[in-house]
Amino acid sequence: MPSLTKDVIVIRRIAILAPDVIYEKGETQTNFDAIVKNIGNAVGSDQKSKSKRDQEAGKKLIVELFTLRDAQGSGQRRLHCKARL
Repeated sequence: MPSLTKDVIVIRRIAILAPDVIYEKGETQTNFDAIVKNIGNAVGSDQKSKSKRDQEAGKKLIVELFTLRDAQGSGQRRLHCKARL
């Protein structure tokens, strides 16, 4: 991969085939909500974090083609019971 030594790393293709996806709903959010929140925290969702991140920037990653195919999904809801048995 010739771009590994440059400031921008280019990945031509990422393919995820037939993943098993589980959707969970808790009291206040879903597992997907938590993932999105964590991504926002990691990349800095506000402008102040962005400018600081740009000053400390390392390598940038570009994915030219991302494919997610033949996913299987299931869902569940967590129930919280406060009664003692």
